[in-house]
Amino acid sequence: MSYMLEVDIQDGKGNILYPKGFVFNPLEYVPFSRTIVVINGASENEIGWFMASEYYRRADVLVLVTGGTWKDLMGRFRRNVFYLTEPVAKRLRLSATPSVIVKKDNKYMEVREVHVPDKKDIAGRGN
Repeated sequence: MSYMLEVDIQDGKGNILYPKGFVFNPLEYVPFSRTIVVINGASENEIGWFMASEYYRRADVLVLVTGGTWKDLMGRFRRNVFYLTEPVAKRLRLSATPSVIVKKDNKYMEVREVHVPDKKDIAGRGN
């Protein structure tokens, strides 16, 4: 989660507090206690997984979607839903949905990809 400053950060008197190129981990400075769940809001399998998961009932969960209509999803989930932006996806190095992101040891963001089988995969088991 390291970040490099692209410009000098100055105080109110013009003195440089942090020079361009300074590298820091924002998690060491900014409290972040939420869990982020990223789903494809156009996938009924992922919507079903989310609604059946522990994350659906937790108030500390921030829901980001890669597809679907946020207004419809907000109505279904009865909570705020936000679109995942490309810069956030790149910063977290996301490559699959659903993903669950949590802060670890005030230094890292742990990304866990969740496998949600297709309904046809579930229906085909045991036959």
